[in-house]
Amino acid sequence: MERLKIFFDIYGGPPTFVQAAVPQILEKTDDVFFEKNINILKQTLESCFEGINKIPCLSCPQKPEGSMAVMRLSTSLASKVVPKLENKC
Repeated sequence: MERLKIFFDIYGGPPTFVQAAVPQILEKTDDVFFEKNINILKQTLESCFEGINKIPCLSCPQKPEGSMAVMRLSTSLASKVVPKLENKC
């Protein structure tokens, strides 16, 4: 155990034997775990998408399907909204 502590102090990351175990850990993980997490991400996506589209100066023309989203900013509306926000902060 002392050697592991020294290893972490020197390298700061997980040792290679932990990294080597990750594929096996993922294979043995029940599908319910992944399905639950995917459902949580989908619910979060819905909330964010709806919330963004409720902001007057922002619009999200298409729901993101990956890790990237495109939003449009209406600068004419933003110039009216930003001063109001600054006054509240």
